[in-house]
Amino acid sequence: RDDERSDGAASLALVRELGEPAPDPARLRGLLRNDLTGAAERACPPVREARAAAAALGIALHLSGTGPSLFAVADDRADAIRVARRLTRAGLRARPYRFADPYA
Repeated sequence: RDDERSDGAASLALVRELGEPAPDPARLRGLLRNDLTGAAERACPPVREARAAAAALGIALHLSGTGPSLFAVADDRADAIRVARRLTRAGLRARPYRFADPYA
C-alpha cells in the first residue's frame, strides 16, 4: 500500500547511527521502520499478536526483513535480559543477542 512506503530518509539516518562508534539505543528505536510491517501483520496474525502483547508491556517489537522474526532494541545487556524474560513470561519466545559490529 502506498501509505506504508517511506522515502528512505529513516533508513539513511539508521545507517548513519549504526555507523557511530557507540550507537544510541533510544535513537535506534526511534529510527526503526519496516514498510512491510503492516502487510506482515495482515498476512500473519501471530506477528500482529506478538507485537501487541509486547506493546502492552511497553516493549516495541520490530519486524526483521519480511518477517516473521521480530526484535527489540535494548539499552544494554542487563536490559536485554530483562526484556527477554518479560516477553517469555508473556508467552513469547525471546532470547537476548548482542549486536556485533561486522567490521570489527
